[in-house]
Amino acid sequence: MKILKERYNYMWKEINEKGSSGYEFLVVSVVCLILSAIILFIAIKSGDAEKMQVFRYHANRVALSSISLEYQNSQDTIYLEDMIDQGLISPLKNPFGGEKWCDIEESKVEFIDGKRCVTLQCGNYLIYQQPVGEETYVIYRVDEWSTKKQGNTDEKKVYNLQIDQKDIFAKYYEEDLFISKVNNQFHTNYQTLEEIKSDYQVHVQTVYRKRTKVSEITDS
Repeated sequence: MKILKERYNYMWKEINEKGSSGYEFLVVSVVCLILSAIILFIAIKSGDAEKMQVFRYHANRVALSSISLEYQNSQDTIYLEDMIDQGLISPLKNPFGGEKWCDIEESKVEFIDGKRCVTLQCGNYLIYQQPVGEETYVIYRVDEWSTKKQGNTDEKKVYNLQIDQKDIFAKYYEEDLFISKVNNQFHTNYQTLEEIKSDYQVHVQTVYRKRTKVSEITDS
């Protein structure tokens, strides 16, 4: 603050000593600052638009990569984790910074009302059940899932397997992914949640999150 005050006093001293020339200098300085701010704003906006385009491109890659697993396993929900494990796609770098990679467990392809729909989460940004191939993709910002409902907009049930009243997995998973995790853990071939419940104790939670629309990105 002291340095800024000294600079401020110095500028006004220059103006008083030089009269109009000092005033003109001040005007030019202010104009330059305004122009610099405008240029910086445009650069940031341009960078944001580019990140959104990369995000959309990632979503389309996920949708395309799911086709092989769909035909092999007749699955209605195919997770990014499965696609990576099968070598169909490489981990996707988060275009928004923060967490390095896009979420492999939240990201998936589903068939909803006969349409292939992609969900991709990278950090706090989300493309949610977006029909593949549409011209405009909607981008959301989301919070972390929580067991506390505080005006949140999304909810889902998640599961964990318990033995001696202790959770087997470090996390709770939505139904399809939970079945896959159990099969991988115990080398089984369960097809439904009910089959697992007949052999094990399954603990269920309902979790919530806030989802807010932030942008729409059109194919360029």
